[in-house]
Amino acid sequence: MPVFLIKYVMKSLCKIGYNMLCAHLKPKLTVFLCLVLPLLNAQKISSTQDRIIRKTIQNQFGEHESLKTNLQDYYNSVVVCGADTLYNPNGYFYVFKLVGDSCIRLDKSVFHGFNFGRFLFAYNNELYALGGYGGFKANNYLLKFNFEVCEWTIEQCYGYIPKNILGTCLQTQDSIISFANIIPKNNTTRDEFDSSVYALDLKTKTWSSGLYKLSIKLIPKRYFEFRHYKIWIEELHTTILNSKTYKFITISNEEYKIRPDLIYDTATTNSVLLLTTGFPKSQFSETASLKIDSIFNLNKNIKKPVFIPLEKQNQNYTIAIIILIIILILIAVGIKIHRNKKPKLTIDTEDIEDADDFKLANTIKALESLAPCTFKLNDLDDFFKISHLSFDSKKLKRHRLIKEINAVKPGLITRERSPEDQRQFIYKINKG
Repeated sequence: MPVFLIKYVMKSLCKIGYNMLCAHLKPKLTVFLCLVLPLLNAQKISSTQDRIIRKTIQNQFGEHESLKTNLQDYYNSVVVCGADTLYNPNGYFYVFKLVGDSCIRLDKSVFHGFNFGRFLFAYNNELYALGGYGGFKANNYLLKFNFEVCEWTIEQCYGYIPKNILGTCLQTQDSIISFANIIPKNNTTRDEFDSSVYALDLKTKTWSSGLYKLSIKLIPKRYFEFRHYKIWIEELHTTILNSKTYKFITISNEEYKIRPDLIYDTATTNSVLLLTTGFPKSQFSETASLKIDSIFNLNKNIKKPVFIPLEKQNQNYTIAIIILIIILILIAVGIKIHRNKKPKLTIDTEDIEDADDFKLANTIKALESLAPCTFKLNDLDDFFKISHLSFDSKKLKRHRLIKEINAVKPGLITRERSPEDQRQFIYKINKG
């Protein structure tokens, strides 16, 4: 067989084998690249993708809006749904499918306002956006992208729905934890801070609250999302939260040369966050590089859990309530005993009729405790409990009672003309 024929046969066999191998590996390789490549180069989208997305924004909102939009905020904008890598620029409702070096727009949205700071996530191969800020108010709704109609739809949620979802969210297997939310006042007054921790069950779309509380108050000057970290830069210190362990550390801004006016530059896969002041890459800009992994590991001795279970606190509250109830019962018993020890201020007619020395002494003691005072005729009859008797009977019993009392304590009860009406008498109880 000629040599050229042998070479041709071998070349053909190699080509067939190569094509068969590619046909077998291509689907698996595609899935692998979709899942792994975003992680390998998570800090940037390609220049072609950047140009397509900015052109889309420019066509609707103008060139200025397009140029000022930060498209490299990858961890807030990219979600892997199944074999697809989807991109939603922060603040907008566009949805792009990243394919190689290019991207395809999937949504048919015209305009639904803005939604900055929303939490973008995937669940059961569906794309969701939770909360956010737009139109001078914070949102609290859950959106899902409908791939059939290529539009965002609002999902019905139940339970203890937060009034505002504008803070930090962490995704577990079947739930979202929302915390450190703020109530924006649009620079009219200071923003309010919500210390509650909320949990959304993604299976039932039900919100709950009251299981945990925050161990730190987070009101950031700057807030950044990172692959495994959440970062709050405040005036004097910076808080770094590990989104896997739910533990945080607080570092000094002065020690790490962090200024509150730093803006996001870029984030790399080796957990390095670059922050820039002024116009990036200008001669007047300053840059700070934060190696988050290294900082977190160096300060591992001061790690603290960001959530505190409320079970122990509820137990403490229960004990405190029980103690308070016991104290109130003891106070009530003490008051009752004290009142029982006071002399009776009224006497029983039967006691007077019996003319018992012991009861007469108690009556006199009661009157002495009231002295000095003045009784009108009707008041004295009420005191002696003879108001129900006829006029003549009251007059007789009143005269007899006063006589018996004054026999023991002379001058204790005296009668005078009323200064208001000289036809009436008043009865004075005098001190001995």
